[in-house]
Amino acid sequence: MGSALLLALTAPGCPQLLDDHFQTSDGGLASPPGGLSSGSDSGGSDSGGSTGSGATAGEPAVGPGGSAGGGGSTAAGAPSDAGAPACAWGAFGEPEKITGLGFGPTASQWGPALAADGATLILSSSLPGGFDSLYQATRSDRGSVFSGAIALTSLNGSANSGTPFLGFDGTRLYFYSDRSGGVGSRDLYVATRANPLDSFESASLVPGVNSAASDHLPWVSPDELTLYFSSARAGGSGGYDLWTATRAARAGAFGSPKRISELDTASSEEGASLTPDELTLFFASDRANGAGKLDLWMSTRASKSDDFGAPVNLAGLNSAANDMNVAVSADGRELFFTSDRGAGANAPHALWRALRSCE
Repeated sequence: MGSALLLALTAPGCPQLLDDHFQTSDGGLASPPGGLSSGSDSGGSDSGGSTGSGATAGEPAVGPGGSAGGGGSTAAGAPSDAGAPACAWGAFGEPEKITGLGFGPTASQWGPALAADGATLILSSSLPGGFDSLYQATRSDRGSVFSGAIALTSLNGSANSGTPFLGFDGTRLYFYSDRSGGVGSRDLYVATRANPLDSFESASLVPGVNSAASDHLPWVSPDELTLYFSSARAGGSGGYDLWTATRAARAGAFGSPKRISELDTASSEEGASLTPDELTLFFASDRANGAGKLDLWMSTRASKSDDFGAPVNLAGLNSAANDMNVAVSADGRELFFTSDRGAGANAPHALWRALRSCE
């Protein structure tokens, strides 16, 4: 394990996420609890998927989150850290490939997004040459395998929809789409529902942030007043760059986006995923001094008014292939990402998960 992972970040607390008796490969878990993913080719953008995105013959199992297309989620808001003991993060363990979601061997999985309570996984999947479509899977605790994925049919259609992020209270789903009526090649949309057990309603453009370029990979703060996303718009240093925008109220429009310049290079930086306090940021980049193409990186800051510090390469998680679409769980203990490692040329992208200890 690379020394970069041994930073042992001191956490203000380790909130409980479902049942804490998670299993790893050392425990013989054949199908590790799931992850998500959002596609990216060597340049860092998602590849598309097909509407019906490669689930194997026979309907995938319908999990406790609801029937196909229901979009029901067990998420009930961010886990509380009240009274949680202080701890220091250990290193992330060896990544494990997530299986059991019910997709065929040629389908790729992208853009992981885990509900704040860790029970529901939203992801996108695609077949070669098809559309990227949204799915969800559920689990009962961290040591359990996710159910077969079910399509969010109220949001999918004859266009790409992917790189999702589920708001912390479970009632808003942010994602990209290139459907008609947008501003650019990819735009950020949000779909709402009255409570986490309902289906998502039709989506609308996220106000104030879209451009004529590609905008995707959203992450939204627990109060939904701050948005982080990736964009190829003018004003960056090259490729995709990380941007952020704020608003005064959840129902309002975001103000003009600002580039996170301290993390920017002439290479691509994309897919910011943060801890709920917004002090630790994970992202993917194909910058120099990585292990391969896109690598996973981490940066921290002392407060939200400070700049992020110099990024650290998460060497123990990266490969010579593309490693991207990173998503950290609300309690910081699970890291999900997408990779096309280990399967030859033109391999589909799969979801992976790594765990770290809280001691």
